[in-house]
Amino acid sequence: MKYGIDKCNFIFVLCAYQAFKVIKKGVNVQNILIGIGYITVATVYFKYESKIKKVIYKILPFLIFYVLFGVLFESFIVTFFE
Repeated sequence: MKYGIDKCNFIFVLCAYQAFKVIKKGVNVQNILIGIGYITVATVYFKYESKIKKVIYKILPFLIFYVLFGVLFESFIVTFFE
């Protein structure tokens, strides 16, 4: 028998917790919409999990490159103009 945490149950519990935590702050339209948003994100993730992972793995190297060189360029410009 394999022991571990089922990914599906874990994410739904996490999203439900976040949704109820937001609604607990006060029942108004904004908090209810934020709570519904958490549940919607979990549902969309499970429906398109494989496609989302493919896109993330394609974009991730570019984002790392972009952030590293962006920070390097920004620090160079800030240092140059001080």
